[in-house]
Amino acid sequence: VALRNPAIDNLTRSVSRGGHLSLVTPSLESSLYASSQLIEWNLRSGMKPAAAIKAGHHNNAKDLQQGIVTIDGIPTKHFLREDLIAHLEQRNMRIKEIRKIEYPWITEFNDPPKWMKKPLPWDWLVLAQRR
Repeated sequence: VALRNPAIDNLTRSVSRGGHLSLVTPSLESSLYASSQLIEWNLRSGMKPAAAIKAGHHNNAKDLQQGIVTIDGIPTKHFLREDLIAHLEQRNMRIKEIRKIEYPWITEFNDPPKWMKKPLPWDWLVLAQRR
């Protein structure tokens, strides 16, 4: 938070009045969905429920409450859709559009099973305008 808020402040201040900001951010909803898909994969592979959950992604609740997901050992901020909107609107930005940018499951898992189809994992793409 101590680093993230000043970074968002600097980013939004760099947009001229009436100017636009296009931003892509990791989605916390997508990360949680991918975790649930991993548990399902483990269950379908024959794991017992407790083992399937334990073998899933390892993030602690405190980090997840802040949207921090560890990817390849690096803590990475992920945004809830509503959190992203709130952060930008608090900084005098008007949200014009938010969309999902979908990616294939191979971006989340090595050799994902064929049953793992849509919905796909995604990032948020937001278009905002400085008031």
